[in-house]
Amino acid sequence: MNEEIQRIFQIIEDKNMTQAKFSDAIGVSPGSISHLKKRSKKASSYVIKKIIERFDDINPEWLLTGKGTKNLTASVKRTDLFNMPADSDRQTDTVSTTDQTVYRPDGNRNIIEKEVIIYKDKPLKTIEKLVIFFSDNTYETFVPGK
Repeated sequence: MNEEIQRIFQIIEDKNMTQAKFSDAIGVSPGSISHLKKRSKKASSYVIKKIIERFDDINPEWLLTGKGTKNLTASVKRTDLFNMPADSDRQTDTVSTTDQTVYRPDGNRNIIEKEVIIYKDKPLKTIEKLVIFFSDNTYETFVPGK
């Protein structure tokens, strides 16, 4: 059994699940999990993707390569890249609030409140690794500079 498959079975054991309950939890057939034990090849990218989607406490890097810690800490959360707010890389500070009186032609007046907002950039983030899952249930890992 290769190391990647051993890590999958370590997750099953750590979660106190049977192979059947684990396969149900990640949404694959029970046969696909039992088949992993019998073969020496890597797990399909579909199974890996399902594990990563279902168990957000499992470190994808550890699952794929064995590097790093098995469990993500509470402070490290995976984010959905497609539903992030537009200004997610900025922090805002309201510097001042000013009131301005505007007189209308009918003699009434309106008070307009203005806020001055300053955007502060967060520290630059760099990409450490990119894992791409293909529709044929394979995946590739890309590391910048390698």
